[in-house]
Amino acid sequence: MNKVLALCGAALLMVCCGPKVKEKTFVAEGNPLITDKFTADPAPLVHEGTLYPPKNDVLFNRLVMRVNTMPDVFTTTVVYLIHNTRCRKRFQCTITTKVLAFFRKPSQFLKDVSFPGDGKDRLCYDNGKGGIFMYYIGVEIGGTKQQVCLGTAEGQILQRRQVKLGDDTTASNILNWIKSTIEDLQREYSVSAIGVGFGGPIDPASETIICSCQIPGWEGFQLGNWFRETFQVPAVVRNDTVTGGLGELYLGAGQGSTRFFYTNIGTGIGGGSYWPGGYGASSMGYVWVPDWESSIPGKATRLEFLCAGPFIEKRLNTPGYVPETSYLSAQPKPLTCRQLGEGARLNDTFCCQELDRVAQTFSYGLADMLALAFPDRIVVGGGVAKLGDVLFNRLRKFTEEFAFVADVGHIDIRPGVLEDDAVLVGALLLAHNPKLHL
Repeated sequence: MNKVLALCGAALLMVCCGPKVKEKTFVAEGNPLITDKFTADPAPLVHEGTLYPPKNDVLFNRLVMRVNTMPDVFTTTVVYLIHNTRCRKRFQCTITTKVLAFFRKPSQFLKDVSFPGDGKDRLCYDNGKGGIFMYYIGVEIGGTKQQVCLGTAEGQILQRRQVKLGDDTTASNILNWIKSTIEDLQREYSVSAIGVGFGGPIDPASETIICSCQIPGWEGFQLGNWFRETFQVPAVVRNDTVTGGLGELYLGAGQGSTRFFYTNIGTGIGGGSYWPGGYGASSMGYVWVPDWESSIPGKATRLEFLCAGPFIEKRLNTPGYVPETSYLSAQPKPLTCRQLGEGARLNDTFCCQELDRVAQTFSYGLADMLALAFPDRIVVGGGVAKLGDVLFNRLRKFTEEFAFVADVGHIDIRPGVLEDDAVLVGALLLAHNPKLHL
């Protein structure tokens, strides 16, 4: 112990040999290791198994979250002193279990820690207000698009990686891309945790995939364990719509709602219900609705099969489905939902009728949700929701028509504001706090 204390004393002297700093009067309150004043602020130290942090020190409280994985608790001591004496561009420390050494080479800064202004992004980032915080990774596993982002505990996306694998979209190929992408980020950044939104039903207790309705190979896969074992950091996995809903609830169109429902119209259709102290997945895409594609009277089908993006576009590109008189007949092929929206805005008869059918069917599901959960706000995200008012005006009209009498006049349906970022933002929030909203 005496030898280590002697080394720490030597480290203090070396830190203080930089530019003169006005001395402070320091009164040690209960810390047996600091009995005199220093040019540096007092550092957190350990004595006989007791940790003595400076009072009200946010920086230390943030950094201590990671030092338990570092080789020596005195890492925190040295890092703290360097930061507070603002010598970080003059001194660098290499820590082993019993050795502390300093070098006057800025290029050799401690690899596990980054300070504001040093131009390196590692364990921490500067929030521009003098604060230092941790990095997190958010992942969206979708039916069409895969996304990985580096971000903050507050849901800010700092970097994004995205891919569409097309015909090569399989579970194994998605995992390979995620592994390569995150390992690439981990070579540059020290990541604290990972949050994941998966496109399909999962068992939230075991974080095991029940199935994917779009991509083969996911059934029974223990996705949460795979992330933790592969990247050696904490990870939390939730359904993608539930994750996106958390993003909208805390940072998007759901802010202020106390009984919130989020759904999306994209490759698939999901849902999430949120109430004070809890939330849960709602597979709204699997609500049964009248099948207006069928010639069989009374036939029903699942809402997703009529309203999700790929099913809309499959109809539009079926030979003979779009009349030759329609605006769409002269548009480049393959036809898309975006073109359908453009035609509806131009009052093309076919486009308006087709969008009416989609909105009416989707509104059956929204009316059912209103009757069951009575949310005070409904937010709709996903790629098809980007059509804007030409879709949402129809959703509001039909939902008001179908809703239970107690809901009429109290229906608040809004488009999501986070759009393609919703799942990533929610994943970052969950990575930082897996018990968010619980």
